[in-house]
Amino acid sequence: WASVEQDHLQWIEHNQKTICAEPYNGLVDAAARADNAEPGQHDLAQIGTHIILPATFVSSAWYMYQLYQDSIAIVCWAGQPDIFLTLTAHPTY
Repeated sequence: WASVEQDHLQWIEHNQKTICAEPYNGLVDAAARADNAEPGQHDLAQIGTHIILPATFVSSAWYMYQLYQDSIAIVCWAGQPDIFLTLTAHPTY
């Protein structure tokens, strides 16, 4: 699982333009501020790189919010559940 998750994160990191994350990056704004600032006040080397996670990333806040909204919509459509059932399986069978 960890290997698959790492591959997914690397794909997101290397495909920021594919997921349209460039407008959110902030480096362009920082460079514009550095052009207008006094010398030595803003060092672009210290700003770093931001990686924008898409809403479909499983651990993101937007993904959790989307799951919550989906569950509320299901309850509104079908009503509150009457029973909560949990099943387990024996690993040797």
